[in-house]
Amino acid sequence: MVLIVEEDRDLANNLQKSFAKRGFIAYAVNSFSATCDIVKKIFFTHAVVDLKINQDSGLEVIKFLNNQQPNIKIVVLTGYAIPINKYHTSI
Repeated sequence: MVLIVEEDRDLANNLQKSFAKRGFIAYAVNSFSATCDIVKKIFFTHAVVDLKINQDSGLEVIKFLNNQQPNIKIVVLTGYAIPINKYHTSI
């Protein structure tokens, strides 16, 4: 089972379809609260989490998922731009 936590519904639907083509069952949610609700009902082996989900933090989602389902494998996606100079002094 794959959980997709993504605010962009088109991207979430495309990911869901892509996982289904490969034989996975995938569920998509678009908020931290929806993540909390679904994780209480379903055990997930994998998750794809956007770093920024509307007003919610993907990092909080990841922390929650790791606490609730410690063996879950998580991939983080983001379209959030970070200036390169913030982490690198030279290229």
